[in-house]
Amino acid sequence: FYISMYIFGSHYFSPVLLNILITAVSAFFIHRILISLSNGRFDDRYALYGTIYFCLHWSTVVWSSFLILKEPIVICLMTGIIYFILIARQSTMKAIMGTIFTSLLMIRARFYFPTFLNAITTLDR
Repeated sequence: FYISMYIFGSHYFSPVLLNILITAVSAFFIHRILISLSNGRFDDRYALYGTIYFCLHWSTVVWSSFLILKEPIVICLMTGIIYFILIARQSTMKAIMGTIFTSLLMIRARFYFPTFLNAITTLDR
């Protein structure tokens, strides 16, 4: 909240604009995740459709309309972690640095990271 006021000025739209920018970063990560998961099996338009679905989903539209500050940040960091884990095959150093950086930010975001790790580990069972 304070970062958006510092960057965009002390107006009501400042946190809303920050939510929109964070959602755009999340959409970029989701698009890159869908492209890397396809491995050339289907056209990139499906990645585009998935990104459009994310951007027009009702909860994403609500983020950019109200002052919900924590949820867009958590989703952006989660998609960032997933993206950096998926690109570990191509660019190892970039993936390690990105995963460490987004994980550290996730730890600061009110203990969502342990819950995220627990959800990943239960998928294998």
